[in-house]
Amino acid sequence: MFMPITQGGHDAYVYKIGAVFFDGTNDYGKLYSAMTGLSNGKELTMSYWIKMGASTDGSQHHIMSGFPATNRGYINERKADNKVRHYGSNTVSGTSIEITTSNTITESSGWTHVMFSYRLAASSLIHLYVNNADVKTVQTSNNTNVDFVASEAQHELGSVRGAQAKFKGDMADVWFTTTYIDLSDADERAKFVVPGSIKPVDLGADGSIPTGSQPLAFFHHNIGEDASDFVTNRGSAQDFVEVGELTESSSIPTD
Repeated sequence: MFMPITQGGHDAYVYKIGAVFFDGTNDYGKLYSAMTGLSNGKELTMSYWIKMGASTDGSQHHIMSGFPATNRGYINERKADNKVRHYGSNTVSGTSIEITTSNTITESSGWTHVMFSYRLAASSLIHLYVNNADVKTVQTSNNTNVDFVASEAQHELGSVRGAQAKFKGDMADVWFTTTYIDLSDADERAKFVVPGSIKPVDLGADGSIPTGSQPLAFFHHNIGEDASDFVTNRGSAQDFVEVGELTESSSIPTD
């Protein structure tokens, strides 16, 4: 959806994405089976918008993770120290990649855009941006496959490990694929966030605009539709199943 705004006396248009609210108690999405098209590998690109809910500072909240009790898989979370973290294990429960933000994301941060990418075959090709600023801290990087598949298929949106560490707050346009995009290139970042204004970019009905192909997962809400549409995967893999009852957010990233 595009809405008119005024910039410098001229009409302009801002792409407005819908968002959904996770209550931190009951709400999450799940896919407890193998994700079609997902395989272990050394590359990933992910983009998402979050707005942390009330009283969430100092506690752990998962965005999208697949990390069963085997301690193998991948994690995307806002940690208890209020920093964002991505972790990927290797196939023997060691670490392939761990990156965190150097800054914190708290309730007072409001709508925040996070994007990161890596190609572990080259240690220099690891990127992490918050609101289009480089905030990368590499804790560990090894040239080994990330166990995205894991021995137990348990992918969750807004939680981890069977509904633990549930996300509380608003979420929009979660985009996930196991290919590398060079986010050090400002033009590539501009495919996900408007430079300067830090506003959303249209990723396409099926998430294919940034690369020309569908990502594995693209979770998007259309303003005015039932919030349960968020767990309908616009990417190439399966839909997730809604648990609890998502509601439409009272604000969106363009507010």
